[in-house]
Amino acid sequence: MDDRKQRIVIDRAMPEGSRFLGWEVADAAALDRLAARLEQAGVDVTAEPQTLADIRRVRGLISFHDPAGNRLEAFYGPRSTIRRFAPAVRFPVSAPGRSASATRC
Repeated sequence: MDDRKQRIVIDRAMPEGSRFLGWEVADAAALDRLAARLEQAGVDVTAEPQTLADIRRVRGLISFHDPAGNRLEAFYGPRSTIRRFAPAVRFPVSAPGRSASATRC
C-alpha cells in the first residue's frame, strides 16, 4: 500500500455493474487543459462538484465517457496520509529460507 487515502471505491449506491476509472493529472491547470482538449474533440465533460471530489478524496475532478460508454474520471490533488498502512489482520508472508509462521507484514 502507499500513502493515498483512497485507491479503490466500493459504493453500494451505484447500480450493479457500474464502474469508473480515475486518471491523475499534475494540477488544476492540467485538469483544465485536459477538459478543454476533450471538449474540442467532441467529448462531453462534466466538472464534478466539490462534494464528489471530497468523496473521491481529491481536490478537483472531471468526468467523461469513452466511446464504449465507460465512465472515466480525471483528477488532481489526491489526499494522502502520514500514517503507515497497518492491516487489521496479520497475514503470513513466505520468503526463501524463512518460515511463513515467523514472518509478519
